Amino acid sequence: MALFPCDVGSHRFTGRANTLYVGLANGSFSERSRIRVCNKHSTNLVDMWRTSMSLVAVGDTTLLAEDDAPEACSWCKKPEHPWQVFVNTYIQGDDPRQYWGGACEECLPLVRQWAHLGP
Repeated sequence: MALFPCDVGSHRFTGRANTLYVGLANGSFSERSRIRVCNKHSTNLVDMWRTSMSLVAVGDTTLLAEDDAPEACSWCKKPEHPWQVFVNTYIQGDDPRQYWGGACEECLPLVRQWAHLGP
């Protein structure tokens, strides 16, 4: 049995927890969260981040260069995206993965909800 409940479903579960670290940045402001989840909810969260954001690295292998910065909001594709979004996933039996994207002001509340950062 996991020591802490799943952060998404608030339920206890057997086995080890999966962890996702989410960071938001805009200029000198940054905010981070850690999401501890069961296998079922980690699959849902990782799929959601993966479909919107660019995969930056798997394990020690870097896939994108600094010049590959997001050119638009990762969700609505608007060109202005003052927020940078970073997600590191640590899923049982898989290499650590890092995702990177941009977010506009309109999509930011949804991204904050998914990152468990509150309103």
